[in-house]
Amino acid sequence: MMKLIDQHYDTYREYFEQFVSPEVGLKSYYCDLIETVITASRSEDAFGYPLLHLEYPQVRFEERSEMLMVHFDSVGVILVRAEEDTAEGKYLALKTSRQLWEKIFSKLKKESVYKDILLEFNMNNVRGEVILPTFVDRTYGYEFRFTVTFWAQGHLCDEDDDD
Repeated sequence: MMKLIDQHYDTYREYFEQFVSPEVGLKSYYCDLIETVITASRSEDAFGYPLLHLEYPQVRFEERSEMLMVHFDSVGVILVRAEEDTAEGKYLALKTSRQLWEKIFSKLKKESVYKDILLEFNMNNVRGEVILPTFVDRTYGYEFRFTVTFWAQGHLCDEDDDD
């Protein structure tokens, strides 16, 4: 069972890396503790806004006939630095964050049907809230809670899984 979590967790982390690109618009991505993001903001040359930070996901299992579903209940934040400390600057930062989430959710939804990794995603139960600055760097964004599901052959207690 732990091998299955490791395998799909690696796929999960790698999947979200693709969004750090000029096409999408994200400059940084972290799937780690918030302390790692804070440290990176002070020391890493590659750090930049807008950024996607995913917390470590909660893991759930579900068996359906011959398939095992591994659910990753996720919390992610996209932070954008406001260009100006004005109402318009804040609005534009929040708007950018919403647009970036829309790109991610659209791709997740599309690939849940067409991708080879047997990924499932839908907008049911997706919840979001505004994130206001907690530091002096004028970052605004949205935190969303969502679930990404991977399908795997087998059962929870297959004999060939030694963990």
